[in-house]
Amino acid sequence: MRVLLDTNVILCGAFDDRSAAFKLVSNKRRIQFYYSELSYNEVTSKIQDFAKGRKSVELTLRAILGRFFSNYGIVSLAPSPASGFQSTDGDDQAIIDTAVYHEIDTVCTYNLAHFKVDKIRVETPGSLKKAIATNDDDHKQIASDFMTVYSLYPTSIVLSFSPSAPDSIGSVFQTRDGRDFFFDQSLTLKCTKASSKLNVYRKLTLEDGEVNLWILKTKDKAISVNQLTRTVGEGRNRFLTSYNMIPIALAYTQGNDLKHCFFTGDSRHDFYGRIHHVLSWPGKLNRSSVEKVLQAGTADPIVGSTYLPTLFNMALSRRLSKKP
Repeated sequence: MRVLLDTNVILCGAFDDRSAAFKLVSNKRRIQFYYSELSYNEVTSKIQDFAKGRKSVELTLRAILGRFFSNYGIVSLAPSPASGFQSTDGDDQAIIDTAVYHEIDTVCTYNLAHFKVDKIRVETPGSLKKAIATNDDDHKQIASDFMTVYSLYPTSIVLSFSPSAPDSIGSVFQTRDGRDFFFDQSLTLKCTKASSKLNVYRKLTLEDGEVNLWILKTKDKAISVNQLTRTVGEGRNRFLTSYNMIPIALAYTQGNDLKHCFFTGDSRHDFYGRIHHVLSWPGKLNRSSVEKVLQAGTADPIVGSTYLPTLFNMALSRRLSKKP
């Protein structure tokens, strides 16, 4: 299979080894990955903009990018003539032209809306990784595949899961002082500490057996718990899916840090269910960013665009920590 990586996939794959893009490329099977020279130029331009004249920073990031291509045998493709197929976004026209000219099987991208061309198969890294599974081992759920932990004490948590049973969801988050917040048998949010102030607005609802939660710290140091219910769009484009936000509860935790129960191992109300994705994020997220995370099942789309400086800084920090 011949797969062309879009710019946003290159950014996440090269600079974040927790990303779905990196997991796809580093565990390739029967796949030859390619990148367009124009995508390379776009990535290096973003590096230059971030470095702002700091030569050592630019050279370090360029070296990380170069090793990503060389370590995984990713081949460069020269710019191609016009294919006659039109992208819905002018910036991605070159990717379509390159894919058609070089007879690429699949374009791997997070911008699915830009590639509405019947001749081209389009996949996200996550969906492509599932599509190329060759044996039962490939289908086993590995924690690194669905848990993206950027902070053990996050400001925002995005949690997508399917309960094992409607009356046994259990704990979904904790606070640093040991308060354990869980859904009881009636799907009402409760806390293990009776003294906790918890305003519950409504019960959790099950949407085709799937639950999407956005848990975040507010300005007044409370924790807001929200459910996002899915509205599926029409057509082939999975990114037409949108979400309605429903406030579930507001917990006042006396300023204690948010802590995710899935990483502590000491929850008093064990979680029961199949986790689709968990994002533990150190900063604030907006509604649009949360939707992108849920649509893609990974933080890659926001890390590779909205939070690009964060991505580069994390890559630089990991590079420094590996030095003797």
